[in-house]
Amino acid sequence: VIIDLYVETHLKVGKISKTATNIYVRSISEKKLADLLTKYNFKYVYEKKTKVGSYDFSPDFYLPDYDIYIEFYGLIHDEEYNDKHKWKKKQYLRNRLHCIAVYPNHLEWEEKKLIKWLIEQIRLHNNLSKKS
Repeated sequence: VIIDLYVETHLKVGKISKTATNIYVRSISEKKLADLLTKYNFKYVYEKKTKVGSYDFSPDFYLPDYDIYIEFYGLIHDEEYNDKHKWKKKQYLRNRLHCIAVYPNHLEWEEKKLIKWLIEQIRLHNNLSKKS
């Protein structure tokens, strides 16, 4: 009941959105990304608990078929958020985890351009994995 109240309250103020597959995500932008992944049959786990070094965090999306994370960095003009964003990127690199960084301007693209770009990023990361 408490979780439902939390979700209901935040839905009203636009902080949480419900995807086409009935998953609650933290923003309209994450909803757009989740719905795009669903539409193009990409399996994903939303906010999969992940341990990186000694730190636990929850990347926005994890694509298990490709072992790739997707992070949506929507508040890059916020200094505190930007510091966390830079730290996360370093952790992905340091721990050899593949992550596609998605920014607000990506979500302004036409759907076909965005999905084509995502597929190119997945291929790039898969090629890097094979070389490691």
